[in-house]
Amino acid sequence: MIAPKSIKFRLTVWYLVAISVLLVIFGMGAYVLLRKNLYRNLDESLRTRANELQGSIKIEGDRVSFDRRVDELVLIYNSNGDLFSRLGPNSIEFADIGATVKQALFGNSSLVSAKTPDGTYVRFCAIPLNRESERMALVVGRLPNEILSMLAIFRMTILNSSVLLLVLAGVGSWFLAGRTLKPVERMAEIARGIGESDLSRRIDVESDDELGRLATTLNGMIARLEEAFMKQRQFVADASTSCGRPSRSSRPNPHLSWRSSEARRTTRGRSSSCPRK
Repeated sequence: MIAPKSIKFRLTVWYLVAISVLLVIFGMGAYVLLRKNLYRNLDESLRTRANELQGSIKIEGDRVSFDRRVDELVLIYNSNGDLFSRLGPNSIEFADIGATVKQALFGNSSLVSAKTPDGTYVRFCAIPLNRESERMALVVGRLPNEILSMLAIFRMTILNSSVLLLVLAGVGSWFLAGRTLKPVERMAEIARGIGESDLSRRIDVESDDELGRLATTLNGMIARLEEAFMKQRQFVADASTSCGRPSRSSRPNPHLSWRSSEARRTTRGRSSSCPRK
C-alpha cells in the first residue's frame, strides 16, 4: 500500500506535477503556433487565389465567368457595395462584410473572418477589381474545415500523448525515487539494529554526496553515544565497588563509646541531686 506521507510518494507526485505543467505549457504553445501558421497559410493562399481570379475574370453584362475552375466562394460587389455576382457554394451563410467590401472599393486589400449560423467562421480576402466602366470588389472566401480538422487531430494527439507520458513518468519517477531513497532505508535499518548493548556497529559510507555526509554524521553521533554509555557503565561499576567496602567513618570507636557512656552517667547524677519542688 502506498503511504501518502512517504517521501517516495511525495517525490513522485511532485515529479508528475512538474511534468504536467511542462506538458500543458508545451501543448498550448504548440497549439497556438500551429493554429497561427495554418491560418497564415490560409491567408496567403486566399491572396494568391484572389490575384489569380482577378486576372482571369470575364464580365459580360450580368454574366461572370473565369478561365480557371472555381471551387471557393467568390463574391463580386459593384461600386455601390451591392452584391453583383456570387459563385461557389450557395449554402454558406455568413455575417455582413460590408466594411471589408468598402475598403476593397477604395483600393485596399484586407482579410476578414465572418461568422456562420452554426458558429464556425468563413475566411475572406477582399481585393479591388478595377474594370474599365466601374470599380468593383472581388471577395474570395473559404471555410477552414481542413484547419479545424488538423487542430482537432493535434489536440487529440497531444492529449493521448500526455496521458501516456504521465503514466510512464509516474512509473519512472516512482522507480527513480525508490532508487534514490534506498540508501536512506538501508541507513534506517542499520540504525534500528543499533541498541544500547551493541553500539559498535556503524553505517557504511558508500558515497561523498549528501547521503554520505548524513551517514558520516550519524556514525559520529553513534560513536559519541557509545563513549557516553561506556563512561556511564564505568561510573556505575566504580560506585558499586565503593558501596560494597565499609569506610573508616562507619567502623566503631571504643574511645568515643566510653566518652558517651560517661556523659550519660554524669547527666543522670546531676538530675538526681537537684531538689524537688
